[in-house]
Amino acid sequence: MVVERLTFTVKSSDHVAWMAADEASWSPFLARQKGFISKQLWVARDKPDEIQAVILWASEADWKAIPEADLRATDALMGDMVRPLVCHVFDVVATTEPAT
Repeated sequence: MVVERLTFTVKSSDHVAWMAADEASWSPFLARQKGFISKQLWVARDKPDEIQAVILWASEADWKAIPEADLRATDALMGDMVRPLVCHVFDVVATTEPAT
């Protein structure tokens, strides 16, 4: 499993509009992709002008198989809510599940 963490610079006053644009574009697009597991949006209490999109993929191969043209077209759906981003990639090396 691989984790894609995208850090977007989004003023806190734009959070609602940005998240609505993301929900209308990226969320349904990602949900249709092979290997997509989940996406969460995080805001650090000490950095309110950043949104972290944390996306879990079954494999990096699944993630990277998405055509660049599809990514650009989906990003264009964000309209004026497109923001700069920084991407970090993490490999999941251990997971702890609750005891049942």
